[in-house]
Order: sequence, then C-alpha cells, then structure tokens
Amino acid sequence: MPAIACGLAAVLAMVLVPGAGREVVQRRLGEQFLGSPGRTAGSGAGVAGVDRAIGTSRPGTTGLLRRFAPSALVGAGAAAVLSQSAGRPHVAVLGVTAVGVGWAATTLFRRGRTRTERQTRRTRVVGLCDALTAELHSGAPPPAALRMVAQEWPELDPVRDAADLGADVPAVLRELAKRPGGEPLTAVAAGWEVAVRSGAGLATVLDRIAASLRDDQDIRREVTASLSSPRATARMLAVLPAFGLGLGTSIGADPVGVLVASLPGALCLASGSALAVGGLFWVERIADRAET
Repeated sequence: MPAIACGLAAVLAMVLVPGAGREVVQRRLGEQFLGSPGRTAGSGAGVAGVDRAIGTSRPGTTGLLRRFAPSALVGAGAAAVLSQSAGRPHVAVLGVTAVGVGWAATTLFRRGRTRTERQTRRTRVVGLCDALTAELHSGAPPPAALRMVAQEWPELDPVRDAADLGADVPAVLRELAKRPGGEPLTAVAAGWEVAVRSGAGLATVLDRIAASLRDDQDIRREVTASLSSPRATARMLAVLPAFGLGLGTSIGADPVGVLVASLPGALCLASGSALAVGGLFWVERIADRAET
C-alpha cells in the first residue's frame, strides 16, 4: 500500500509543522506598542517585549511557509495517493480516506490544545488581577506592580514595558486580549483606562474586575464539565466501528479484507469515516459555541 503510506507520511509531517499566524499577532502588537512612526524612544525595548511575549521573529518567508505548509502537505499527500493508484480506484479511495482521517485527527488535536490553552490563560488572568491588586494595595505604583507580576507571567512583558515608557497600557492589554483565552484582559484594559481618566483607585477597580471574572470562570467550568460527557460519547462512537472490525476478525470473518480489497468496500469505508469525522466536528462545534 505505497499510496496509503504516502498519505499517512504527509499527515505525520503536517502534525510536526508549528502553528501559524503568530507572526501576525507580533506585528500587530509591535505596531500598537510603538504607536506612530515618529515615536522612536524606547522602540527597541517595545519590540523586545513583544518578541518575548509572542516568542517569534518578525514575519517573513518562514512565517508564510509555516502558515501554508499544512494545506500544501495535505494536497501533496492526496496527489501522491492518486499518482500511485492508476488503474486501482479502490486504492485511491483508501489513500484519500487515510489522508482525510489524518487531517481531521490533527485538526481536532490542535483545537483541543487551543481550548486547553484558552482555559489556562483565562484562569491566569484572574490570578493576574489578584496579584496586581495585592501589589497595589501594598503601596507599589502600577509600573512596579506590573514588573512584579510579569516575573510570573512573561506574556505581560510588553505591558510592563509600556508602563515603564509611559505608553498606552490599555491598548497593549487589548492586543494581548486577542489571543485565545485572553479575552478577560479587555475588562482589565477598560478598568485601567477608567482608573487613569477618573482618578479612581486602580486596586479597587481591579478587585471588582477580578470578582466578576471569577464568577464567569465558575460558570465556564460548569459548562465545560457538562459538555465533557457528550464529547466523550462522540469520540467513543467514532472509534466504535474499529472494535466491530476486530470482533469480526476474531470470529473468522475478514471485514478488513472486504473494505480494502474492492471498490465497494473502499467506498463504504470512506463513507463511514466521513460520517464519523463529521459527527465529531459537529459535536465539537456545538460544544465550542456553548463554551463561548
């Protein structure tokens, strides 16, 4: 089965390609932090802070390759499958099915990892508010409080640099809020802006924001716990046919041979795989909407 092997190799290579789009976030953060072209003072520190927070270099050829490599690898895998299956349509169907299932598994894995990162970041934002409030109540000025908190959360480096240079701290917070799970930072930015403009105590404002975010976090945890059962059921139903194949093989039948040795069998396998994958994506879509 060289065609199927080519398809699986393409999918495995796709898994190893890092996530794309981070260069865009870095560029936006840099533009927002540096402000207008005429503001050059401290620009090196601003760029360094953005680089530390995002962990990437400036966008370039490497970023473009990382962005489009997964789609290109899937296309290359499908092309390899078709080129190796001339005159054997069932092999082409099997190869394309393998590529599609591998792509779906990779996509679902990345979404799950992103969901975990989002939940972790939301939890850390609440801790950020509590830590900032504690530092401010102890008498530390906002820049010093940010420096202390940034030691535990390096993603706040550009915010700390903005405070040190007298730049627009709420604007940098809003840029960080665009990352998955960073949405609560929008409330922190609004509270910071209100405190600066009205002269209200920043510690008091952040304390109230932290209480509100904590309530929202509790609700999200309840929703996530309620959705864990439907997610597990969908995954179990998706892999259940594999146990059926094993059961058929154990009693002396040859279901795998029927599925891979003929065009009708390959079409049945492709249809079943498409339905299973579609069900998984459907359940994940509903669950993601509920969590959002």
